[in-house]
Amino acid sequence: MTTDKMKKATGVYSRTGSSIWQWRIGTPKDLRHLYMSDWAHRRSLGTSDLREANLKATQLRAQWLARFDEQRIALNPQSVEQITPAMATFLAEQMLHNTLREDEDRRTKPDEQAWLLQWMRGMGMAGADAPSDQLGGMPDALADMLEDLHVQHDAEAGKALARGKLVKALPGMLHVAQQAGIAFDKNTPGVREALQEYQKAVKQATSLKVQRDQGAIVETPPAPDLKAIEVAKKQPKLRDVFDLWREAKKRGKDAIEKTERALVMFEKQSGNPALKTIKREDGITFQSWLLKQDLASKTQHDNLTWVKSLLNFANRDLEWIERNPWAGLNIAYKTENKRSPWTTAQLQTFFSLPLFTRYELPTQQKAGKDAAYWIPLLGLFTGARIGELCQLRVADVVTRDDQAFISINDDGEGSTVKTAAGIRDIPVHSELVRLGFLEYVEATRQARHERLWPDLTLRKDKPGGNFSNWFGEARKLLAVDVPDFHSLRHTVRTKMTEAGIAEAVQDRITGHEVKGSVGSKVYSHPVAILRTAVEAITYPGLVLNKVYG
Repeated sequence: MTTDKMKKATGVYSRTGSSIWQWRIGTPKDLRHLYMSDWAHRRSLGTSDLREANLKATQLRAQWLARFDEQRIALNPQSVEQITPAMATFLAEQMLHNTLREDEDRRTKPDEQAWLLQWMRGMGMAGADAPSDQLGGMPDALADMLEDLHVQHDAEAGKALARGKLVKALPGMLHVAQQAGIAFDKNTPGVREALQEYQKAVKQATSLKVQRDQGAIVETPPAPDLKAIEVAKKQPKLRDVFDLWREAKKRGKDAIEKTERALVMFEKQSGNPALKTIKREDGITFQSWLLKQDLASKTQHDNLTWVKSLLNFANRDLEWIERNPWAGLNIAYKTENKRSPWTTAQLQTFFSLPLFTRYELPTQQKAGKDAAYWIPLLGLFTGARIGELCQLRVADVVTRDDQAFISINDDGEGSTVKTAAGIRDIPVHSELVRLGFLEYVEATRQARHERLWPDLTLRKDKPGGNFSNWFGEARKLLAVDVPDFHSLRHTVRTKMTEAGIAEAVQDRITGHEVKGSVGSKVYSHPVAILRTAVEAITYPGLVLNKVYG
């Protein structure tokens, strides 16, 4: 029951002498040429209840406003340089959605059937005068006519598909593309492949309509995501590639930050051009710009490499560009401040501290109590990076087939690895076992700690930062100069080299990027080879007594 106080929704009105509410929507000025009238649409709402009329009017208004937006897009299509596989899929799925949606409307909505019945009457076809009732379904004469058309269209679509007559699908695909706001022609790269996919969808659509005629339940698929079209229209930049690269798979925080820093440099130097306009000369210009910056040669090399990796992703994964225009560009570099391995005398001096002879743990918070004892020893017998050791969790020390391993990974919250090669399992050295490392791990597990060093505070940006500062301070207290923690990695590699361990196996233990094609072979080596490599790390002249436990 309605009252006079209820406000009419936009477009709702009544005719003199009728209690049935009507609805209309005006033609936007910029679309007037499509309608040739002040009113884009007028119709009866079929009810005298204002509440019901308002609900119908609100739904109709939303539909027509969306239609106006679609028409504006179609009137101003943007030319694209190529049809990508993602765009081809969109066009095929959009056509399938449109076709089955329109077919569903004709079967279920009397308003959609009315103009077809009017056309039939104009053609003098029998049965066209049958009333279209809200609950009566489609008139038989209309249904019979559509069934005949559907069978005919399905046969024609099948023949065109079988004979590869792609030209028959071109007008329909161009129309769908225009509705989505893009334009191209038959010579645009990728059109042939898109037409092949589109033609398959046409045959699928016609077959599904025939199945509906036979009583099969065929749901109308949802409209596809416009993402592929939006990307094509806005002409993506390398920043858009970076956003997708970052989300494509799990990546380390360090890799993301370094890639973005390199990208910012490129954007600053180049003016941030559209992706498809980036040429080889742009790479040479960026390369020259980097060489003029006050950066280490390795940093210059890395920044160029990170931007090249984004171009590779745009080519190989996204297929947004046909090739990487910067392929082959490089900046040679040399390792600055090459570190020397620890000498026996330096090892003897450092590990003669009360920390290692009496387990007297330092009180500084940066040292992390037990971490101060075990992390240097782990570095001495694994060659792992300081950050990798500081972020270890209890769960990262695992046992398989009665052998203990240290798992270096980025699984834990805040954990990072420098490169993909940094993810690895290192057999626990027998000397660490003798010194009580596995006993410490078990005691920490029993205490229900998640971190292997519960008293060590990790820095978010650099897990080993705090411990590295403490280690540097501890070195200064000694009477003899000793190298930094990172030099332990060189010490470990020196020991393995002296024992005749292959360089590729050394890389596997220490987490270095493997050069050449040998990298894949390392991962197929049995555990015994890794165990042999680790046990080759020995220090004659260095006496370590067990003081833990």
